Amino acid sequence: MKIRPLLALCALTLLLPACKTMDNKTASALNNADGYDHAYMARVERMAQSTGTEIIWINPPQAKKTKTHD
Repeated sequence: MKIRPLLALCALTLLLPACKTMDNKTASALNNADGYDHAYMARVERMAQSTGTEIIWINPPQAKKTKTHD
C-alpha cells in the first residue's frame, strides 16, 4: 500500500470535523427577534452543561418587553 493515499485519508478524517456548522443554540443567542430571553437561556444552559444536564426548552422564557414612548 502506498503511503500518500493513506496520509491523504488521515488528513481528511482530521479536517472533516472542522467543517461542522456552528451550534444552533449559539447562533440563536445572538438573535432576539423571536421574543425569547436568549441571555437567560444561555446562562441556564451553561450551568446545566457543567453538571452534564441537557436542557430542552418546551416553553422558553419570554424577553421582557420595554415600553416605547411615541
